[in-house]
Amino acid sequence: MNFSPLFRQAALPVLAVFAMSSSAFPAARAQAPSTYSRTSISGNYLAARHAGTERDASAASTYYKAALRADNNNTELLGRTFLAVLANGEVDEASRLAERVLKADKNDRIARLVLGVRAIKQKQYQAARTQLTQSVRGPITDLAATLLTAWTYASPNETKAALEGIDKLTGPEWYGIFKELHAGLILELAGQKRDAGRRYERVYKIDPNQLRVVQAYGGYLSRQGNKDEALKVFKAFDEQLPRHPLITEAMDDINAGRRVPLLVDSAPTGAAEALYELGAALGRRGGEDLGLIYLQLSLYLAPGHPMALLSLADLYEAVKKVELAINIYDRLPPSSPMQRNAKFSAHSVSTLSIVPMRRRSRSKSWSPNIRPTAKPSWRSATSCAAASNLLNAPMSIPRVSTPSPSPSDRTG
Repeated sequence: MNFSPLFRQAALPVLAVFAMSSSAFPAARAQAPSTYSRTSISGNYLAARHAGTERDASAASTYYKAALRADNNNTELLGRTFLAVLANGEVDEASRLAERVLKADKNDRIARLVLGVRAIKQKQYQAARTQLTQSVRGPITDLAATLLTAWTYASPNETKAALEGIDKLTGPEWYGIFKELHAGLILELAGQKRDAGRRYERVYKIDPNQLRVVQAYGGYLSRQGNKDEALKVFKAFDEQLPRHPLITEAMDDINAGRRVPLLVDSAPTGAAEALYELGAALGRRGGEDLGLIYLQLSLYLAPGHPMALLSLADLYEAVKKVELAINIYDRLPPSSPMQRNAKFSAHSVSTLSIVPMRRRSRSKSWSPNIRPTAKPSWRSATSCAAASNLLNAPMSIPRVSTPSPSPSDRTG
């Protein structure tokens, strides 16, 4: 890594201290936030690197930002700060950093993706397309950019462009379920219900046991007045995975004569859905780094997205970041039918892991008597469509977390 002479001069004594004492980082971690700016550049950088290897996104973000303030022209430090801030869910700050990253490297696809997502949130759809077309470079990023771009055309007058973009995308077989599902969602939102129905029928034939497919198709049938057909779709899923809260809620709504709401109701929430689906699947494939970024971007567009929140908490559990997982479970909207499952999961995580008692005491609503409202396998249905195919497909997943030190880094 190419640091400024100021950084290299400051780094040598700190590296020596870290080499002699394993207690150096805990001491730095205990500092109050106001002291970060008084820590040396190298101290903040090394603390950030350690936090990155521990997958502590919050600490990594804080230390990298402090280091960058002291070495503001260091482009590689800028890139690392950008990724750490993004992984911590600070998307507005990450967007500002992305603009600086692109001045140094106009081909940085993650920076392009972030700016594209920000433009979608601001409903600046042409600007979003410009950024997204420059964020592609592989099977996952190509699919993500195509789906997000399609959602920028989710209006009655522009659905033709949305569908053309989706349909012309070629790639692995597992693309099909994403393409048909999102084409159907876009068409239904645009009011083209007959065409939407045809897309839903196709995707349901591809995988009738995928949660989001079942929700989209069953909900569509109910809104068209086909109550019996809708219940048939939901009950078939319920036989495979009994008492899933979202499916139970949909059946209760139909039986009570209530309207089953659309799965997505705007272009930003449609884009959030696409990012959630891909992020959830990547997290299960071993691509936690990119999966984390997609999930954070999904929540930036739709902060209360229950499935994105649960998938993010699952990801934190998988990398043994218990308190982060509990914090995410706590963010689930009280009105969500998934909240009971989230409370059960948070309770299970807190009791099976060593968590500071001060953190446990906050959750007075947790009770040993809480029971899951679905079988333990309910989480397997939260990932994206065709997850099993995607997870088994040979592909290269970009690593975007803080990289391991290079030989030159280690030697100063």
